[in-house]
Parts: sequence; C-alpha cells; structure tokens
Amino acid sequence: MTDTRPQNLWPLERPKTRQTDGSNEHLDEMPPSAALVYDILTQADEPVSSTEIASRTLLAPRTVRDALNRLQDAKLVHSRAKITDPRKRQYELTDDRR
Repeated sequence: MTDTRPQNLWPLERPKTRQTDGSNEHLDEMPPSAALVYDILTQADEPVSSTEIASRTLLAPRTVRDALNRLQDAKLVHSRAKITDPRKRQYELTDDRR
C-alpha cells in the first residue's frame, strides 16, 4: 500500500515561519495542530474557512476547530461571518499579527 499523505506535512512538525523575537511564545505552549493552523493563516491572503484549513492540513475538522479556539483565546486569530453565507465563519490573523 502506497503512502498518499503529503510529504511536507508528515511527520507533523512545528512551522518554521514563526517569529523568534518572543512575540509568539504562547504559540509554543499550544499543540502542534494549533501551530500548523497558525502557519496556514499566515500564508493566506484572505480569510479562510475551517473546512479549507482541514483540507490543506489533513487534520480532522474537530482538531481544526479546537486549534482555532485556542488561537482565538490567545488573541492570535479572529473570526467573522462569511459575506455570502453568514452561517459560516472565516478566520484570519488579528490585525497586529499580519
């Protein structure tokens, strides 16, 4: 059986794009899934849905939701309603993290 997982995500490692000036020290206390979700949001040009994050990272939707909740509690990420469908949420970095 062939391994079909993307080679750049496995084994799961902490993203290398985080700042080293101490401004993301609370990110080090979070699980690797939160760091991975944070990395996806740093690369995004526009707000991203949790479904899209799950498909990009191959994480379970529940894991993505938990990571987003942790990032929101740390005030690294905020959500807003999607313009075309207010029932859905989109996520992006807080203004001071862009």
